[in-house]
Amino acid sequence: MKTAVKTKEFATAVAAPPVDRETRQSGTIGPAPRSNKKDQSIETLRGLAVLLLVAAHIVGYDENAGLRVGERSGYRYFYFSFEYFRMPLFTVISGFVYSLRPLQRGNVVPFLRGKARRILLPLVFVSTCQYVLHMLPGVNRPEKLHDIWEIYVFPFDQFWFLQSIFLVFLTITAIDYFNLMDRFVGWLACCAVAMAACLYLPHFTDFFSFIGYLYLLPFFILGCGLKRHAATMFKPPVLMAVLATFVVGVVLQQMTWFGVVDFISTNRISILGILVGLCGSIVLFRYRFTVPLLAWFGSYAYAIFLFHVWGTAGVRMVAGNLGLHNTELIFAISLVAGLLLPILAEIVLKRNAVMRRLFLGLR
Repeated sequence: MKTAVKTKEFATAVAAPPVDRETRQSGTIGPAPRSNKKDQSIETLRGLAVLLLVAAHIVGYDENAGLRVGERSGYRYFYFSFEYFRMPLFTVISGFVYSLRPLQRGNVVPFLRGKARRILLPLVFVSTCQYVLHMLPGVNRPEKLHDIWEIYVFPFDQFWFLQSIFLVFLTITAIDYFNLMDRFVGWLACCAVAMAACLYLPHFTDFFSFIGYLYLLPFFILGCGLKRHAATMFKPPVLMAVLATFVVGVVLQQMTWFGVVDFISTNRISILGILVGLCGSIVLFRYRFTVPLLAWFGSYAYAIFLFHVWGTAGVRMVAGNLGLHNTELIFAISLVAGLLLPILAEIVLKRNAVMRRLFLGLR
């Protein structure tokens, strides 16, 4: 396995975990609670993001991954069009939920211990199983057993997000310990510094998904601001400026796809990508809606994030062995498998105390 390949995998990950009852008390990512107290509009946004996540992984980050479709195909256009939204939306939700019960100064050690359990245990155990699956015949990117150690310290498939978000929580612990985001001006300064670091710090290493950490941090801080400073951020003049920036950014992104302009970087880590992700998330939060089916998927988003590749890759391998080459049919079946198989996995794993801790990070 090459580190460069894993670093490129960073561009394919599109999910962030949801939250459960104990998570809402500590800000740790994890499955959302099945209760009437859930904000169904937040669960809907999470469900929308996880749907985009699974669909993107089915398509693949280039023509040699996933469905192996051409670079100018409709599937590739779909992947490109939502590239600025998938990760930002999940990360903003994580920051918003964290701010419902933010860190208290006397709770630092339990707070970080909860993060380690919730994030690092699934990182180790689920990624190990997925790496072993990569060694099976018929996968797009086969792996070798002697390289397995790299998945715990460098990006690997969707698990780069767990490494990066853990670093984000370490940073937020320091920021909130000193109350740097309590005032709007302080929050704005933190957001500006995070954006500058993301865009201009040299990407000299991707150890423990450091590049992903730089990318996620502005969006997590935005989520905190949407909870703590919504009255300021949703003022009509501010919202109109955000909406205008978002529309212009999306138009420019589309113009680059169709070859109208060629002087703008469409990389996710670019001024265009960051602005569209930030502004789009603000708009979605301000005008959020409720769709019961999406909210239901959203309540299982952590399991879907962890296990969706098992369903999507499994369908693709079975289809290949059966000689099925209908792209539309494979896409549809893979989408269903990528959503439903993880839900079943969560239900089964939660019945065993050891398995729920190791694979879901639950107590």
